[in-house]
Amino acid sequence: MTVLHLQFLSIILFFAKVVRDEKGCGLIEIGRETMVELIDCKVAKSVKVVDSTLKNLDIFENLAKVIQTEENVAIEISSNLNLEWKEGNVVIYIPTITIYDNPKLCIPQDDLTRLKKAADALSIDNTFIQECQCDMETLEKNSETAKDLGNFTHCVTFNGNLTINERTNESVQLFVNRIKRVVHGSITVIDSKWKKFALPSLESVESLQGTAITIVNNTDLEEIEIPRLREIKTSGANEKLQLTQMLNDGEVRMDIDPCIIENSESLKNYSSCMVVQGDIEVIGGGSSMKEFEYLAHVEYLHGCLTVTNTAVQDLSFLRSLKEVHCDKDKPPIEIVSNIHLAQFDLGVSYVSSKFKKPILIQYNPLLRRKQLEEWQYVLKLREPSNFHNFPKYPRVFNIDILDIEYQYGMSLEN
Repeated sequence: MTVLHLQFLSIILFFAKVVRDEKGCGLIEIGRETMVELIDCKVAKSVKVVDSTLKNLDIFENLAKVIQTEENVAIEISSNLNLEWKEGNVVIYIPTITIYDNPKLCIPQDDLTRLKKAADALSIDNTFIQECQCDMETLEKNSETAKDLGNFTHCVTFNGNLTINERTNESVQLFVNRIKRVVHGSITVIDSKWKKFALPSLESVESLQGTAITIVNNTDLEEIEIPRLREIKTSGANEKLQLTQMLNDGEVRMDIDPCIIENSESLKNYSSCMVVQGDIEVIGGGSSMKEFEYLAHVEYLHGCLTVTNTAVQDLSFLRSLKEVHCDKDKPPIEIVSNIHLAQFDLGVSYVSSKFKKPILIQYNPLLRRKQLEEWQYVLKLREPSNFHNFPKYPRVFNIDILDIEYQYGMSLEN
């Protein structure tokens, strides 16, 4: 058992679910469900702040300890659209923490260092804390005053749609220079008065649908600077914009250098990787999904995927993975003996392999046949992407046989 000591402040009302026991509070779950007054718990077993309307973490004025169990992450903070960092929201001692997908949350470097040191001190490798994020609202708010330029330029992940139009002041340009990723949205420059549009640090645009970057009808635009571009679409009247022939042809897809994984312990160093060369292995009874959240951006795996003997309940930490190409004499995907695995939400749509039976899924007692049959159908329909950075392995199958063995010995071959 691990005891965590926290420092937080206060608020009046919020949406929360509090499960109490004789020793205090068990799970504190803050979301959009039940309205209650300020938490009076001094001790809790786990805290989840997910999809809430909170603007800061002042709500935990009375909470002094979180007693973590092996089954739960001690503190999870994710998908809170309005959450911002406030002085005082600093954890003194905490071994397990996941903070991700909060578009307004930018943790100062000093506080971030203290959080990570607290986890490292216990030698527990299960901490994932998002890079500094921003959205369009905070971008425009900061550009109007420019007083927070020193801190705001640390924003490296833009969350949502980045839209530059006739109402967008050119001072916004100062605040986007260090953005490396755009997630859950796309970039659009339309009807603007800007003469130059630059995203010098941008590495990827992870758009949910449609074109990643669109530039249209900017009569004064003369120059764009986006050195690492995955895709760009140009149309309409960008009369002064001088493009290379490659850009004039319409679309550009650039090669992306792979992350080389030498051993499973090095996975934590690749939280921003889209392409991985090497095996991904998630093995061990103590493994929980949040420990591997740093794999959430991987789209192409040139190696084999193994998830065995873990305590994961779903595979959402691999939610971006699209293709697996394995040239070893083993299953390219092996998901075996995960007794708590109940949701098969793997996003892979293409697999190539030299192995006799490409996929092995067995002894996961909570998985249902329907989930696997639906995934099998998707695999049979999809073709591989035209990805240039790696030699193509011979295409022996795109999952002609999906071997599924249930806890009672049932199997499905199609």
